[in-house]
Amino acid sequence: MKTCANCKQTNTDDNQFCTNCGKPLTEEAKEDVYPYRKTEVETPIVTKPTPEAQALELMNSMDESLKSIKSWVKFFGIVFLIALLLNLLFSCMP
Repeated sequence: MKTCANCKQTNTDDNQFCTNCGKPLTEEAKEDVYPYRKTEVETPIVTKPTPEAQALELMNSMDESLKSIKSWVKFFGIVFLIALLLNLLFSCMP
């Protein structure tokens, strides 16, 4: 009988994993099951954007907003001119 080092559960000799906690019962099984595990954890580096970068990003987003507004102003200006011309045209007809 094998005894689990983690939870002290007794297991049969043919088991590679503990029937109680699921941990490997032998060193060979640990190596086979967890080959991808790293011993050190890499901490990602998080950088805070500089005020200049934040200002540039804000200006770029404002440029996009202004382009959208300008296109709507042009559209409604053209619609207004067409309506004005049609009004003049129909008001002059007898």
